Amino acid sequence: DLLALKDIGENDTLSFRNWTHDMFVFMCIISGCDYCKGVPGIGLKLAHKIVRVHRTPAKIFNALRSAGRMPPDFEETFWIAFRTFRHQRVFCLSKGLVEPLWP
Repeated sequence: DLLALKDIGENDTLSFRNWTHDMFVFMCIISGCDYCKGVPGIGLKLAHKIVRVHRTPAKIFNALRSAGRMPPDFEETFWIAFRTFRHQRVFCLSKGLVEPLWP
């Protein structure tokens, strides 16, 4: 089943109430995405919990380090992936041109 991002707060499996878009992106990056391998052994549910509890990248990185789960280059690749998500360019069918996904 597909769920629109605007309706993510209605999801029954994982609660996204009071989450920002950036927190959702943090979860995606930690669990692994096209732009970052993520943290080995961490899937969406655990990534969701980590972001829900720690909320900011600095606190997330500290928690991963404390647990001995922080890959050596993860912080750098995390920020590259985050900037890629924030500055994606997509083709707009209605306008017929490439534009930023997030203006």
